[in-house]
Amino acid sequence: MGEYDDLAGRPARAGLLARAGSIALALSCACNPNSFDQLSSSARAADSGPERGDAGEPPGRDASMDAGLDATPPQVTIDAGTVDAAVAHDAALDAATEIDDAAAMPADAEPAGCVPAADPEQVQVHAGELGALAVSDLREPRAGPAVRIGERVLWTFWAADSSLAVWSDVPAEPLSATPALHAAVPPLPLLAAVAVPANTTASIASALAVSESEALIYFAAFYIFELQGVGLARIGLDASQAELIHAAGELFRYPPPADPQAPAPWRPRFYVGAFVHAEPDDTYVYVYACDPNPAAPDEQAGGQSADPCRLARAPLAQASDGAAYRYWNGADWDSSVDAARPVITGVSGRLSVSYNRYLERFVAVHTAGPTNRVTLRWADRPEGPFHPLGQFETLPATGAYGFTFEALEQPALRDECQRTLFVTYTLPLAPAEAGGPDVYESRLVRVELE
Repeated sequence: MGEYDDLAGRPARAGLLARAGSIALALSCACNPNSFDQLSSSARAADSGPERGDAGEPPGRDASMDAGLDATPPQVTIDAGTVDAAVAHDAALDAATEIDDAAAMPADAEPAGCVPAADPEQVQVHAGELGALAVSDLREPRAGPAVRIGERVLWTFWAADSSLAVWSDVPAEPLSATPALHAAVPPLPLLAAVAVPANTTASIASALAVSESEALIYFAAFYIFELQGVGLARIGLDASQAELIHAAGELFRYPPPADPQAPAPWRPRFYVGAFVHAEPDDTYVYVYACDPNPAAPDEQAGGQSADPCRLARAPLAQASDGAAYRYWNGADWDSSVDAARPVITGVSGRLSVSYNRYLERFVAVHTAGPTNRVTLRWADRPEGPFHPLGQFETLPATGAYGFTFEALEQPALRDECQRTLFVTYTLPLAPAEAGGPDVYESRLVRVELE
């Protein structure tokens, strides 16, 4: 346990939400809450990989599950101490707050009556649509990640060009219909305007509980399809707005190129699929970067390692210190971000990863795009290797690019034994009238592991 740094050694609270870099759109409500059609899925691609997982980006990219492991480049020093004056515009926050590591950890011990799967290779995936997620007082909300904080669930949504927090109780039983969700009135933006540069959009891809009363939010700035710097915030229980720890670009700070005229070198942006897990030596935050290196042909469309994700981790008590993160280089944790190597491929933009009690493994969920399918994978370790668990069909997209995207598991909704999972995805629908804007629904799917 330790102290939390933020802007200038001051705390902030964090929460979560979705991804807003792809297309600035929303969701409409057309719910069939009681339909639980079994969409069987024992589809198990070979370890060479299902198709790429998409997060709302243009079609024409494929995928593979190969992870390239290269030699470690020289070390890069990360300076996490400098903060833009614009970020520190608010009044000084309270003294640094300790994080209760134990409260944030998933309970790996089996509840009474839960029997783990004998072999994940034999587990079958069955899925059924519960309907479109709707939020009262919000027009066409689009779902991001949800996280359990104490006995409450924080949902994040994108609506009306802003990310929003919506709170609900933890379901007493696994959901059999879409839940009734109610937004604050008037709705408040989850992140302050200074969280991202002007003319960019805040994309919230991860939220993780760090105690029984608060959660961290990883977000990035997007300009159309261009992913920019990563920031960090935190949100308290039942709060509508998060407090900023680092503005976009301030969490991970890298030295400028030796030649001032040269462009800054590419570095992966770690803000996707974050979760907390206890290891023998410490409790860590793990977070992925799912953006390809433009200088690596194999990571581009059609390449052997297209659409890869890399992995970083930091002790939970130092999650707000970019210099504390270490990067998986294929064999060990390295202090140089340039040493980071892909741990999973076929994932574009959006990914969820979490430990699953039933499988006693880590589960990754993402869109198998550009298709109308969702992929589930398992691994013994957060750094992989990841193996196929199964796929299921989504409803067919009739608008936008013609495929669904932004698939995420929502671990906050699992049943106690974690055999029943819940996945959200974005469904593009045809315009209501010729030439009109596309309509987007956030769909909720119940997934059974048998």
